[in-house]
Amino acid sequence: MKFSINTNGLRNHYSPAQIVQECLKAGVDGIEWGLNGIDTAEKDAAEMRKLTEDAGLEILSYINAGILWKTDDIRRWSDAVLAGGGRILRVAHPWFAWDYNESVHQPDDFMTLVEKSKEGMAKLMELGKEYNIRYVLETHKGSCFASPLMVPLALKDFDPRYCGVIYDPANAVLEGFVLPRIAVEVMKEYIAYIHTKNLMFKEGRTPEGRTKLDFERRTVDNGAVDYVELMFALKLHNWDGWFSFEEFVSKDPALVADEVKKVSNT
Repeated sequence: MKFSINTNGLRNHYSPAQIVQECLKAGVDGIEWGLNGIDTAEKDAAEMRKLTEDAGLEILSYINAGILWKTDDIRRWSDAVLAGGGRILRVAHPWFAWDYNESVHQPDDFMTLVEKSKEGMAKLMELGKEYNIRYVLETHKGSCFASPLMVPLALKDFDPRYCGVIYDPANAVLEGFVLPRIAVEVMKEYIAYIHTKNLMFKEGRTPEGRTKLDFERRTVDNGAVDYVELMFALKLHNWDGWFSFEEFVSKDPALVADEVKKVSNT
């Protein structure tokens, strides 16, 4: 297995060069780079590539690209990834609703968005072959792909060389949770890499006074996701890929390297 750091939580505090130094301090193998926007993506990715390679690290992926069915925009993002020496690009998952308040304002039904996603992914297959890029979605609360069980339903007709999923077991706990063994079994070759973090539920209240479930970030070994169970599931299917740390417990970004190092050395 290899370890990476997702830069989304660091880029408001550090320059790309400083992020690379934090990754070296943490002892990881690579970086999951978050791009800022489509207009500067190609320039930014080229800089990120040079910094990463000069440090002897690998580029796991680039993230924060646009909505997957906007093919012209994805082509521009793909140009940036090519300039940045990347082979994986996370495209925006179709959003359904994070909670009740968003649900009441969602005009589309769930399966309409899933079908629209499949139509978009069919077009991205051709781009994938052209650019040699794998376009990935994420198991993310509020999206049409919150549950790992949606992955085979939506992607089974597509080549896993050019499409896939970021399996985020903590996100999956929030919505669409299935046991890691089932999740890995149904997603199998579509798993591009795994987002690594943890959380624990706590009771909250809506502004109207209704009970709801909130959550707080926890360390990897102290939350709702049992990483021993996850490792067992991965071992059953001979999966030995990348784990990328994100959404850290440490409030001080200067402590993130130590948090990651502690886990990756366990």
